[in-house]
Amino acid sequence: VAVKVQRPSIGDSIAVDMLLLRRLIAVVDKTALPALGISQPLTPLVDEFAGRLFAELDYVQEGHNCERFQSLYGGMPRVRTPRIKWPLTSRRVLTMEWIEGVKLTNKPAMDAAGLSVVDFVDVGIECTLRQLLEHGYFHADPHP
Repeated sequence: VAVKVQRPSIGDSIAVDMLLLRRLIAVVDKTALPALGISQPLTPLVDEFAGRLFAELDYVQEGHNCERFQSLYGGMPRVRTPRIKWPLTSRRVLTMEWIEGVKLTNKPAMDAAGLSVVDFVDVGIECTLRQLLEHGYFHADPHP
């Protein structure tokens, strides 16, 4: 199995980072954007980003996202998603099936397995575009 354990204070660290980023962008909104003739503030983008980032801290939700991804793309021959081990999963611990693979950066192993980086990129782009354009959904934690 693969186990993903959340660091205890990661939520606090992200909260501080997002507060600082929001304050910085608020200054940009008031100074740089008007000077460039841009009227749309950037702070709503930071708020949206922060909300999505905090949602990523819920590993139960991540498990559900993984299952949704599987239901949408599990029929594609080059896509595999690990099964979630629900009895061993909680908000801060995600336990799933281990899937053996090859890192894209390991060229000798890729060559030995007859795998092409371009093929992986093509599959990644196809899945990402289908998620966004067909399903209005995005699972941001894929791994080749």
